[in-house]
Amino acid sequence: MSSQVGAAAFSPFATEITWLAQVGVTRGWLESDGTRQFRPHASVARDAMAAFLYRYAGEPAHFEPSRSPFQDIRASGTSFYREITWVEEAGISLGWTVADGAEFRPYEPITREAMAAFLYRYAGSPPVSTTGASPFLDVDASSPFYKQILWLAETGATRGWQTAQGAEFRPKATIARDAMAAFLYRLDRAGIVFTPTGTAPVLRHSALAVYGANALNIRTAPSTSTPVITQEPRGTLLTVTGAISPGGWIEVIVDGKRGWASGYYLAGVDGAAITRVKSFYSNGYLPEDRLCSLPWDRAELLLCQAADDLQRLNAAFKARYGINIPINDSYRDYDGQVQARAVHGNLAAVPGTSNHGWAAAIDIAGAALPGGYDGDAYLWLRQQLTAYNWVLPSWARPGGTKPEPWHFEYTG
Repeated sequence: MSSQVGAAAFSPFATEITWLAQVGVTRGWLESDGTRQFRPHASVARDAMAAFLYRYAGEPAHFEPSRSPFQDIRASGTSFYREITWVEEAGISLGWTVADGAEFRPYEPITREAMAAFLYRYAGSPPVSTTGASPFLDVDASSPFYKQILWLAETGATRGWQTAQGAEFRPKATIARDAMAAFLYRLDRAGIVFTPTGTAPVLRHSALAVYGANALNIRTAPSTSTPVITQEPRGTLLTVTGAISPGGWIEVIVDGKRGWASGYYLAGVDGAAITRVKSFYSNGYLPEDRLCSLPWDRAELLLCQAADDLQRLNAAFKARYGINIPINDSYRDYDGQVQARAVHGNLAAVPGTSNHGWAAAIDIAGAALPGGYDGDAYLWLRQQLTAYNWVLPSWARPGGTKPEPWHFEYTG
């Protein structure tokens, strides 16, 4: 694949396809000689669309059901069963209603209008104004996915085809794999992330590591008063179902059996949002369009996905304690890190190495919490972090190498 015009493997979307592979969204086809093919001009089938979006979301926690939600796919023998059931559970794909249920039609090529609908729901179905003129000649208010196509155009992800009369979207046309790479690449540049509706915690990791303890008890129910099923050593990766208790316990799968583990002793490894920002930018030099402010404190900036998850956590915290999580530091650009190092010495990271420089860390004001760091509010918050894809690093915990109870880091 080459972006050089005239090259044998030239593609106008070479950059986008390379990015798609680098971030793990596509794996292509393995050939008999050990090479891989992307097949840029092949149509994107609906099952492949589900796989693209599941990987683009970072392969979040999802325990596929034994009974399929669609008549035409099965738990065994269907490629991408996990991915298809995830898009159904997340409300991204509704399928077709038929006499006895619903069909997904996995092998049908996806149309451009259906692709717009998938991506719109993936982004959380944000509000869209439909009062203005359509940007496309062949899409109007009567089109079945008018709002979704307008949204896609507003993000800058689609420009359509330019004709002598104006732009066309061609909603009924199928979409090729190279064009799909371009859509996802542009959405990523626009800061669009998987945004489930509602305020419930969303685990953006399909596996969590045993963290902050030499061994972790896996129990029959989310409480220390319930029997221990087994113990798992530090560093073990545990499959998670996505179920979370009100107390911040997380359901895991061990040897094919379900159990519960305290969220305080589990942590995600760097997920999709962290991986992508590190692959394109330098620490402390993130552009403004990669950052989002916190609704209750506009001065504090984070990666948009990190801000979204923290907002969910804040909603639960405020409902319980009546106040917002008090944030006193978030993104630090490089100059801010230099200043922090000058003021705080070794308490601040070496400039260019801080997770604050990736917009993936916050410091909270313990004095503003009821009871401070020993109070119920802080202990509740600490227990909940993993469920919302945050963590109190082991080095910052009591007994760690540099205890900083105020410092939380994002893992999503």
